[in-house]
Amino acid sequence: MKRSAALLSLALVAILAAQGGKPVIQDAEGKKVVFEGWKGMKLETQKDGTLRVLITPQPGGLVRLNWKIEQTVLTAKEMRAQITKSYQLIQASLSGGIEVNATRPSSVAGNSQTIDIDASSATYVHARREVAVEGRFSVVRADKAAGESMTASGDGGGTITLSESGSAENALQAAVLRGPVNFAMTGRREEEGKRVPFNLKGRGDRLTYDGDKRLIVLSGNVNLSGDDPTLAGEMKGIAKAIITLTETGEVDSLELEGNPGSTTITPKEKVPPPGKR
Repeated sequence: MKRSAALLSLALVAILAAQGGKPVIQDAEGKKVVFEGWKGMKLETQKDGTLRVLITPQPGGLVRLNWKIEQTVLTAKEMRAQITKSYQLIQASLSGGIEVNATRPSSVAGNSQTIDIDASSATYVHARREVAVEGRFSVVRADKAAGESMTASGDGGGTITLSESGSAENALQAAVLRGPVNFAMTGRREEEGKRVPFNLKGRGDRLTYDGDKRLIVLSGNVNLSGDDPTLAGEMKGIAKAIITLTETGEVDSLELEGNPGSTTITPKEKVPPPGKR
């Protein structure tokens, strides 16, 4: 009976706070959580004291969970969430075509960076800020003010870890992605006292990214191309490529492992013969 009373009370909080079909639930700190596009919502108390939220979308529509305190928005055709009694998100299961959108401060004061994840299904675990995607996926991190972007797409799923809310570091903290994975990166590097743009593209069977160590690792049937000085043009037949970045996001070093006799490098420009330089 107590559980039923508690459940009824919690459900009434959601219903009574509804405004224009958008129930607004206050958490313990007075921050707002907004569920949008729903047709029905059911809250169940669990043995561990948490709440399970089952959300039914409008026919053919999408459910949107805007977790403002974490600057993260979850969108899906179907959504189940586990939350605390004070309405803090523990985890959410998303399916039927999902989007995860997070906003963080840019390294350039007064601006923002974003990270957008698309997949067929995913699980978001708040304690680790981890999005585990299945099947085909795409990840896009953009910081326009800093002139930086990083994208990856593939078919084999993987895990993506977001930076802490409010952090001006790279919004993508870590990733383990299975593919083949297509990868692209843009940024700015120091050249003759100026910050000039550069681009780097790659493809491999697997990609890992470690933001703490500033390492990008592509492995298995790797191709690389770009206009960064560390590249001689287009590189093929590489078994493994380890890209180390500087604190400002420039390419610091490029380490390659090849299959003997199979690595091909195609320079962007021909070097003039001696005497004609």
